[in-house]
Amino acid sequence: MPTEESLPAPPIDVRRTALVFASVALAGLLAHVFRLEGKSIRNLLAFTGGVYLIHTVLAPRWKEPFFALASVAAVFLFVGQVGGSYVSAAWVVGLGLGLLALCHLPVPFVLRVLLVLAAGVVLAWMRGSGSLPLLDSVADSMRNRRWLPIPTGVWVMLGAMFMFRLIIYLYDLRNVRPTLASSLAYFFLFPNVVVFPLFPVVDYRQFRTKRKPSADPGVHAKGAQWVMRGVLHLLCYRFVYLFLTVPELEVQNLGDLARFLVSMYLLYLRVSGLFHLAVGILCLFDYDLPATNQHYYLASSFSDYWRRINVYWKDFMMKVFYYPAFFRLRKLGQRNAMVLATVVVFAVTWALHSYQWFWILGTFPLQWSDGIFWGALGLLAVANLVWNETRGSKAPRGNRPWTWAQSFSIAWKTIAVFITVSILWSIWTVQDLQQWRSLFVFTDDKWYRGIDKLALGGAAILVGGTVWGYLHRRGPWAALWSTKVTTPRMVLTMAGIAVLSVIGAERVAQKAGPRAADMIADLRYRVYNKRDQAQADRGYYEELMSVASFSSSVWQVMQERQDEQVFEEGRAPGRRLPPRSRELDFVPLRGGGMMSVPVKGFLAWELPPNQRLEVRGAAYETNEWGMRDRAYSKEKPEGVCRLAVLGASHVVGAGVPVEGTFPSLLEQWLNERAGPGRSYEVLNFAVDNYTMAQHLYLLEQKIIDFEPDLVLMVAHANDASRSVRHLTRWVVHRETSPYPELDRLLRDAGTAKGMAEPEVQKKLFRASNTLTNWSYRRFHRKCREIGAKSVWVYLQTLDIGSNRNRDLFQAARNCGFDAVVDLADVYEDHDKPSLQISESDSHPNADGHRIVGERLFDAVLAVDREQGWGLLPGRG
Repeated sequence: MPTEESLPAPPIDVRRTALVFASVALAGLLAHVFRLEGKSIRNLLAFTGGVYLIHTVLAPRWKEPFFALASVAAVFLFVGQVGGSYVSAAWVVGLGLGLLALCHLPVPFVLRVLLVLAAGVVLAWMRGSGSLPLLDSVADSMRNRRWLPIPTGVWVMLGAMFMFRLIIYLYDLRNVRPTLASSLAYFFLFPNVVVFPLFPVVDYRQFRTKRKPSADPGVHAKGAQWVMRGVLHLLCYRFVYLFLTVPELEVQNLGDLARFLVSMYLLYLRVSGLFHLAVGILCLFDYDLPATNQHYYLASSFSDYWRRINVYWKDFMMKVFYYPAFFRLRKLGQRNAMVLATVVVFAVTWALHSYQWFWILGTFPLQWSDGIFWGALGLLAVANLVWNETRGSKAPRGNRPWTWAQSFSIAWKTIAVFITVSILWSIWTVQDLQQWRSLFVFTDDKWYRGIDKLALGGAAILVGGTVWGYLHRRGPWAALWSTKVTTPRMVLTMAGIAVLSVIGAERVAQKAGPRAADMIADLRYRVYNKRDQAQADRGYYEELMSVASFSSSVWQVMQERQDEQVFEEGRAPGRRLPPRSRELDFVPLRGGGMMSVPVKGFLAWELPPNQRLEVRGAAYETNEWGMRDRAYSKEKPEGVCRLAVLGASHVVGAGVPVEGTFPSLLEQWLNERAGPGRSYEVLNFAVDNYTMAQHLYLLEQKIIDFEPDLVLMVAHANDASRSVRHLTRWVVHRETSPYPELDRLLRDAGTAKGMAEPEVQKKLFRASNTLTNWSYRRFHRKCREIGAKSVWVYLQTLDIGSNRNRDLFQAARNCGFDAVVDLADVYEDHDKPSLQISESDSHPNADGHRIVGERLFDAVLAVDREQGWGLLPGRG
């Protein structure tokens, strides 16, 4: 039998190769049009297409070495490119080769395992912070690049490659003869390098045995189909994420609860999409691997669910933990051994998911929510197993035809499993168990609202599932559901992707009507949904997937967060920036943002005075009054018109020079048009994460001393929800606020000190319009008392999308603001990603501030002219 080395290069099937390449190119086009996972997927698919074309012309013996070489090269190409230097890439490759070398030392196998474990402990300590003061000091020195310059992103990438694969590799090493090329290819899989820290746990034995020595058109076609399916899953995920999810605060009745539970479970589409992409790409290079997920939403039992979702993880756990435990426990009886081995599997799964969290995010949480999720799922799987063992299989045997009764039984069981898993998934998703319990506390008087739609929808799904299940197994209809990849099926998928790409094009979307155009625009950009705007903490997969795209979210986020150090002027690198909880802007009561410090009282945090720091390459300075602005005297000079600007982080402008923020630009442009003896000062009183009530308190306690003539209050779409969080913490931890009227409103909302925080949040959210109206009304009244004009400005942010918060607009108009300025579409004619500080930070950069400044300048001049105030200069 000829060996792989002796096989000649196979003739190229030009038609099939072109079809596969076109499939990958179309998937890349869809990823580009909708900016799926930032630039990561587009870069990955472009790299894949080029490497695939070379791979197809190589002789069989060179294919695997070439794939290994491409994978190692991808580390330097992508890690080095994004990290800013090749030092990070060298660390990834060097540490990886070191671990691989330990696996092949010429010593007994047990000793090799112990050496790998010891190396893992050392690397884990270096990933963490140590546990003794001396070790902490050394670890700090390492992280500050004085001793050992290992960027944080190195650990993310190294963990993604080795944390589970090394276990499988050692397990299979005694039974599979590795080659250098296969080992390098296995650990440095280039899809893993480019985009996936959360990567399917590929089995090494399958990786070796399933590789086809010569090109197999069927395997390549399967890979292309999975690549296209992966990008479609990612697009579906984004649709669910943006338009179907609902924040915990908005779960007010039974219908809201159902929507929340289902949408949280549907978010797994992102993981499924990335896994399909990863394994599909491997199939393009002759690795005939099985599917990673198999219609997991259609599981009809919990054992079936365990078999369908994340198949690679299931196989890994069965191979490394279940079977060894089962055979050791078999003396207790077969059923007992199966039950105990299943318990072991789910307990280890819980621990290993925390282990995965540690390498990717740097913490090792063993949370009760995780334990309940895996424990409940394990108990259900055990109960399912015992039931099947007791009752025996009820599946039809022989040639007996499939019946409607059997289809009905499968349909209602599928619905029951989906509902149960959705409930368990919600436990895994929310911040803590207290918040999860609050989901079932309805504040709507009609708590049953939506039950009619649920009943109707459930009945429709049951009937449809029964019909589908019957046709799926009977007669000529069964052929429609075949999983075999055929050319017509590939062409049909390609046509669908092409249509979606055309619809997503900006010029085409604009012709679909305003509402459809807005939806498509939101799908194109990486905007946050209402839930992530409304809270800080996300569930397990959402937390991991927030750093799941390598070039855009993992390496860059982790690298930037490590490199975001505070530099005191004229000194060496000093203290590290306090890490923000998320990319969004909920911050606990003790502190409000990257640069703020906690203070006592209602404000809770503020910018410290006289800071001179460097943040993300731009100077970050505060004046003696704690404003991110140039120096001003408290007393207003003669002939000066003062404008006070209040807002949150998008007004503060961290990462942009002070003179480049839009309040400073507004001051510059006003003074350029000022008449003789007249000048303007625009004072930036913005503080990260300040809410409406804090703006009010700041106005009364500080801003009035500066005698402003015009006050601009800059609002965002999520102001109301952020205000709810601030007031929630105040209710839970304080007796009274500085405002008796506000305390009365808080009591009328049903809140009291000592009440669980999530319950307080839900009650205050329902009263959020009342709280907004109160703060706006008092704010305007205070401006009038000090003789200042009040202008409310709605600024759409780059991370939220195009929809206006109509409740805020209504409140601003009803509560007497002297003028309302709408900047909701300020970025609509621009490429939004190019206006961000970085891919990992959606705050506007200098260009974004200039665009906002230009629109705001025109708007305030127009308002001054229309109202006849005479405060501002003419247009000139």
